[in-house]
Amino acid sequence: LGGDAVSGLYAIGSRIAGAAGMPTAQLTRIFFAHQVHAAARGDSVRASRVALRATALVLLPMLAGGVVLAPRLCGLFGVQFVAAADALRWLLLAVAAQHCAWQAHQALLALGRDVAYGRVLWLPSLVHASALALLTPACGATGAAFATALSQLCFLGMALLLLGRATVLPLTWLRGPSALACATGLTTAAAETLGNGNQGAISLALSLSAGGITFAAGIWHLEWRKRWHKIGAGLVEASRYRF
Repeated sequence: LGGDAVSGLYAIGSRIAGAAGMPTAQLTRIFFAHQVHAAARGDSVRASRVALRATALVLLPMLAGGVVLAPRLCGLFGVQFVAAADALRWLLLAVAAQHCAWQAHQALLALGRDVAYGRVLWLPSLVHASALALLTPACGATGAAFATALSQLCFLGMALLLLGRATVLPLTWLRGPSALACATGLTTAAAETLGNGNQGAISLALSLSAGGITFAAGIWHLEWRKRWHKIGAGLVEASRYRF
């Protein structure tokens, strides 16, 4: 729809966003086993909330830091790819929404709600196809990435809606991830500002390190402090399942 230039910019953004989402892609497989067992003999609501919170704890800080560093990350592949920064930002949002949606979507399957599980897939597919056709010719790679993000936000919204209020509300499970995302994004932005716009690899590494240290400190404070030896205990208690 947009030619080779658009495809190249979108491909760079897609590669970086895909790499950023690898940790939670692996976690999804672990969470699904617990959700299946929780639906059969445990607390499915608690298991799904734990899975959603854990996914958000990883992805929202990644999204915040990635939005700040998008031009620098794309520039690693060449100066000509800095133009993919806006596409990368939308694709990072798409990955965050998609992986959180997976937790709610697979909870429906674990609960045996096959009709709802299938129904969730229709709207995102239609939105993605329509938005791609409309936005890519007009807005290039950024438009295509926005279409992807929009479809995944629809996926997340539909999955949460059909999963039900009892699981999703109250949104207390989002407090910690949201605070950590703000702290990570602000620290990364501060490091970039202190770097005075230096485009070198060392400056980028320092900015990434600043965000990473903030993320690690936040995870310690929110999750591991005084209970590092009980990591995963909440999920095991909800599902009554151990590997």
